[in-house]
Amino acid sequence: MKIFVSLLFCIASALAFKGKYTEWPVSLDMSCEPSSSDVDCTFDFVNVAGEDYYLLMRNTPLEGLLSPFIAVYHKGRRLEYEGKLIHRRPPTKDEYILLKAGEKVSATVHINDVFTLIHDGGYTIEYIKPLMVLQEEIKMPTEVKINSATYIYLDNARKVSLPRKEVGLRSKGSVTIESCTTANGFIARRFPSQSSKLGSILDPLADKCLISVLYISLTIVNLIPLPLTFLIISRDLMLVGGSFYLRYVTLPPPRTWRRYWDVERSGLQITPNLLGKANTALQLMLVGITMLSPLLDCIDQQLLKLLWFTVGTTTIASGMSYCVQLKGFQIIKKRHLK
Repeated sequence: MKIFVSLLFCIASALAFKGKYTEWPVSLDMSCEPSSSDVDCTFDFVNVAGEDYYLLMRNTPLEGLLSPFIAVYHKGRRLEYEGKLIHRRPPTKDEYILLKAGEKVSATVHINDVFTLIHDGGYTIEYIKPLMVLQEEIKMPTEVKINSATYIYLDNARKVSLPRKEVGLRSKGSVTIESCTTANGFIARRFPSQSSKLGSILDPLADKCLISVLYISLTIVNLIPLPLTFLIISRDLMLVGGSFYLRYVTLPPPRTWRRYWDVERSGLQITPNLLGKANTALQLMLVGITMLSPLLDCIDQQLLKLLWFTVGTTTIASGMSYCVQLKGFQIIKKRHLK
């Protein structure tokens, strides 16, 4: 019975709305224009009806870039939305803005903040979210479907591919971490008293964690291909698993849980070979160049693809050298064990 009454109310509201107006009460005019470092899109919402309406700001540019209200296409392929996705409760009255008869409200956003525009050429920008309008005497909002699209052409897409501020912050954080890692290795080699068995284990493990986090992050934003990230992480997991296994087989009886994790009793010392060091350096170099690629004009260029191939090849080669030749592991003489 409740469902039937609700259905009748919806039908009556729709008929009242349709009978009073022969066209949508709110129209949208949108225009996009590339600037020196952004793609600015302006949206004009106009009340074309003869009376006041309330327009829901949610899922519109009136609240900023908090929802995917537009779709961007390049050569027929829809680009991935990289902005926020917020799950919210039903809207309240303060989320509506009053549009008086004939009044216009506008908003301008930089769409390159939520879409990665890395290729030169034409882009189609389409408004995809319906507007929600409300009359004060009708308590239920009505959907207004918008069919609006515009076209832009970018001849220097690298300038607007990523927000400059984000690139700078990410690069700064990565350089700081890599500098600390380099300094840690230098101190351990220069001052033997500062090195330890625990450090020889934690240092390569920290490098692997750092590289994994960086590559996963850059893969999520489509700057590094997924197969390369999968290859690097798989190789590191294989090496870590191999080191745990060798730790077990080199541990003299009795093999207990406590003795297994006692690094002072360890008969295993990890010594990376030259190929492994070169691979780590190339991986970090690729991360740095990738984060700076919007500024260095090497997005989707042969240089970046060559680095992908080189890193992938050295990753496979170094993994094979560790697993087949076992040159990355050195067994300490048993006389040092208690």
